[in-house]
Amino acid sequence: MKNFTVIALFTWLFCSSLAFAHTGGHGKVNKERAVEIAQNAAKMLTFKSYGMAIGKIDASWASVKKASYQVVEEDDSHYMIKAINKDNAQTLYFNIGKNGEINAVKDAVDFTKKHGHSH
Repeated sequence: MKNFTVIALFTWLFCSSLAFAHTGGHGKVNKERAVEIAQNAAKMLTFKSYGMAIGKIDASWASVKKASYQVVEEDDSHYMIKAINKDNAQTLYFNIGKNGEINAVKDAVDFTKKHGHSH
């Protein structure tokens, strides 16, 4: 049973890494789908950095509910999703392209410095 669990975990991680590398590119995504992409990205970032500036994040992000993610900004090319993790008092911002690709993930401090204002 232990071996099965390990194999299942590695299979899930492999499939997740493929999905993370190619989350979109097949038409435009709506706000709801952008939130789902951000939530999935947070879960995957608890295992590995995937080249994102934020790096690997605290494991508690894997259990943050969808209600803690909200679209705070939208333009022609992307959605800005704000996510709050009450377990560790951390806020992350996900820049999700309208094509479904994850452009960037930043913590609130870094986001405010580069973005010029907070949400």
